[in-house]
Amino acid sequence: MAVVRENLSTGSGGSSTTHTINFGFTATAGRLLVIGFGNSGSASTFSSYSPFSLVHEATGTRNMSAAMIYKVAAGGETSASVTLNASAVLEWIVSEYSGLDTSAPLDQSAENEANQTGSTVTSLATGTTAALATATGYAISFWAGDAASWPGGSYTFAQGSSTVSVSGTTLGLLMAQLQLASASGFAETVQNTAADQVYGMVAVFKQASAGGGGTLQYPRLLESSLIRGILR
Repeated sequence: MAVVRENLSTGSGGSSTTHTINFGFTATAGRLLVIGFGNSGSASTFSSYSPFSLVHEATGTRNMSAAMIYKVAAGGETSASVTLNASAVLEWIVSEYSGLDTSAPLDQSAENEANQTGSTVTSLATGTTAALATATGYAISFWAGDAASWPGGSYTFAQGSSTVSVSGTTLGLLMAQLQLASASGFAETVQNTAADQVYGMVAVFKQASAGGGGTLQYPRLLESSLIRGILR
């Protein structure tokens, strides 16, 4: 089953400890919601994002923190809530996908906090996942830079991912996606023009099954009918 990005939105909220991430669309049951978000103005931690599940987060090491969360939609959702332990501006990217597994969608994930502090960089990998369960995983990568100017006017992806969204007014957010064709561990690297402290992560989700073995029943029925006709 092909994976399709059905909806996309971005947004931000003023300095607060509680944020409502408005999707700008109504989620459809069985689709996967993926949210990448970051805060600026406080080295805060995220204390709540239920009922979403966490992929990875990096918190409290600079005046920014970032995370990626996901959830299989029950249908009808229009927002998510995130709580911080200190007031901060929050910015986000929300994507909704069809064609992904609905029972246990996350296969593997990785993160890279090496350049969230200290030296600025113009290239950052997400970290490499462990080997994948299948060769048909769908990778969603997410980076957060410590300034709105990141990643700059020009950037490329080493593995050929395509941009989902680049946004941000107080920090730079970048999300990318890629259909995989190998079960090897995966990492994506963004190469860009604006140097900054950057945090990156990747989640590889499993595709939905293409269907069960019931499709074999019809050829068997036809074969049985032909055999009966010959015996007559």
